[in-house]
Amino acid sequence: MEDNERRLRKFAALAGSVFLIPPCICWVFWIAAVSSSPNASQGERVKRFLSHFPAALQDPQLLTIIALVSCILAVMLSTVSMKESSGIFRFIGVLTIIVASFLGLLSFFTTL
Repeated sequence: MEDNERRLRKFAALAGSVFLIPPCICWVFWIAAVSSSPNASQGERVKRFLSHFPAALQDPQLLTIIALVSCILAVMLSTVSMKESSGIFRFIGVLTIIVASFLGLLSFFTTL
């Protein structure tokens, strides 16, 4: 029974880091849109940013919600996985919590 719990915790640590991918992609695309046209207006930057996504995801509020939910899930899964874990999985968990918290706060405060 303990082996299954350990496997689940390792899986949770890795799944938590996988949930960081959507917010990271959003921020990379946003940085690319802003840096590629420094003299463009905010509307043009948003259009350029949204052009990276399929038609169903071209709503800034939807992208923000997806990023926030992904960050929350990453923190929750990493918190669960850190119970009695050690070594590389503890490091992955702590790193995931730090990055997800940072990206979540960044996403949240950009919506205000």
